[in-house]
Amino acid sequence: TQLPWTKKIRDIEGLQSLAAQVILDMTVVAMIGLPVFYIFKASVLGGGSSTMELTESTNCHAPMMDLLQFWTQAGLGNYHANFVADEATILKVWVPANLVIFSVPLYLRLPLRHVVSFVWTTYFSLIRGGT
Repeated sequence: TQLPWTKKIRDIEGLQSLAAQVILDMTVVAMIGLPVFYIFKASVLGGGSSTMELTESTNCHAPMMDLLQFWTQAGLGNYHANFVADEATILKVWVPANLVIFSVPLYLRLPLRHVVSFVWTTYFSLIRGGT
């Protein structure tokens, strides 16, 4: 990470490591981050806000479990419906960002990642938060 850019672009082993880091990060975002976003969004915005709407049961935990199941199903349904468009957007933003983030010196990675994450989260919430 301390090499100048001119040497970094010729370092085959380093470029392979960079590609592996970007692929791993994109996989985590796609397979964990997006489903969590949509489930959380369903819990905040998506119907089922009252446990009285749910099936009554003698088990006091059943309404909460039904609510969690509802949020999960609604969130994962939205995740699947928007997967292609979301992935295209993620790839446009995060691949170039990760190439830079994973290439800078270690002391800059975390602050740079936070800035990109803040901008990304704000943007993604604006395009997907209300729909």
